[in-house]
Amino acid sequence: MPGKHGDKVLGGTLPAPIAETDVAVEEQGISKPAETPMQVSVPPNQSRTRQKIETLPYEEGYRQGLYDGGEAKVEKWIPHQMVLPELTVDDVIQAGVQSLTASLIPILTTADVSHELEEALKSGRPFSLVRLGDGELLTLAYDTVMSGEEVRRWGSFLSYAGVNLPDSHVRLALAEAISSASIVGIPKSRHPSYQGLLFPVLRHFGIDYGSLKLTSSTINYALNEEGELRQLLTGRKVLLIGNETPGLAKHLQSLGIQVRGIIAPVLGVSDVQRVMNQIAHIDFDIAFVAAGVAAVILCARIANELGKAALDMGHLANKITSGEMSIT
Repeated sequence: MPGKHGDKVLGGTLPAPIAETDVAVEEQGISKPAETPMQVSVPPNQSRTRQKIETLPYEEGYRQGLYDGGEAKVEKWIPHQMVLPELTVDDVIQAGVQSLTASLIPILTTADVSHELEEALKSGRPFSLVRLGDGELLTLAYDTVMSGEEVRRWGSFLSYAGVNLPDSHVRLALAEAISSASIVGIPKSRHPSYQGLLFPVLRHFGIDYGSLKLTSSTINYALNEEGELRQLLTGRKVLLIGNETPGLAKHLQSLGIQVRGIIAPVLGVSDVQRVMNQIAHIDFDIAFVAAGVAAVILCARIANELGKAALDMGHLANKITSGEMSIT
């Protein structure tokens, strides 16, 4: 809910009504009232009643949407014959959230995740960090909490992410990966494509989110931005998996990081078993996986079947390869 009220709209406020006054202009040293174009014969008082400021359709729609999504919902819960003065929608939401602290679930910080991964690497324990975005959530939602038609409409990008729906086996593999992962990155956004799908699909597949270790789905970027990623890689044997990994390998090697193997390309979720067969022959400490939806399944299987650590890198690999970012 945007923190905008009253006449405010995206990018500013609606213009206030313009007061009509006679404007003096000089013409050959003589002042005269300014005339309204095309209405010179209309008496000034009638001209005033005719001139209006037209609100653009977008602005009207935005204001109505703002009301429908906020103040109208508050009105619904105010007792009949009462009003709630001087409190905004944000005030009401803040008070409501504060009263629901018992229902809030904490998520791990960047430092928490880094510590858990470091401890797993030191002790040689299996570890998997998977991240859920709209691709994974829409795949899980297909014919479960959403119709196939809706998912195809919302998820036109899924083929790029390596999924060709319908595929019940992929849904089950994803659900199993989430259930068994050491840490699950989830979107913090309550948008319909993110948390709006997250908890319904977890419930559908019988996954108790209260028992999962959760963090933000952007933890991959946070680990890098806060300098944790390079520290985790230093002195470790790294395996890179995904289409962008040849370029990523060059960047890591330039930093003195030991890259022990590259598996590329990964041809979607249908290619997972072939990739697992290759991984089994490589000596490594931690795998970085950047393979769309398949990354979630691969990370979980690397930990569960091979006893190694695996991190879902996502588009961070693309950004490093393109030079937009670097390992800090």
